[in-house]
Amino acid sequence: MYECDKDNNIIKEFSTVDGIIECYPELNLTRKGIDNFLSSVMANRGKTYYGHYFCRKSDYDIYKKESHKDNRLKSVKCVELNMFFKSFMEAARYLKEINPDLKSDEKGMSSNIQRAIKRNIKAYGYTWERLN
Repeated sequence: MYECDKDNNIIKEFSTVDGIIECYPELNLTRKGIDNFLSSVMANRGKTYYGHYFCRKSDYDIYKKESHKDNRLKSVKCVELNMFFKSFMEAARYLKEINPDLKSDEKGMSSNIQRAIKRNIKAYGYTWERLN
């Protein structure tokens, strides 16, 4: 497996999926989740996995021809704090960092922020705006 940057340059190489899981223990990655993601990438259904770009070594020649620019990241702004985040997940991580007592996990928090934007309501006491 390769981990690439947004310009498709290889930044890390992993011999197994377990290597990815060991490298990012804070993300609670699963073998099945990574395998499903890698299949989605090659079917052009997915671009990132928890903000990381992965592809199989055997698929790299095809993968590097595709555009994986920031169009897959959904930038978000917290209005009250006047803070900008590259993704909903990054915003959720920040909220978890400043308030570790929040019971929701980061993935759930990310979804709640997206839902709040769609419904024009607050999430976690803040107003959110999608930027792209």
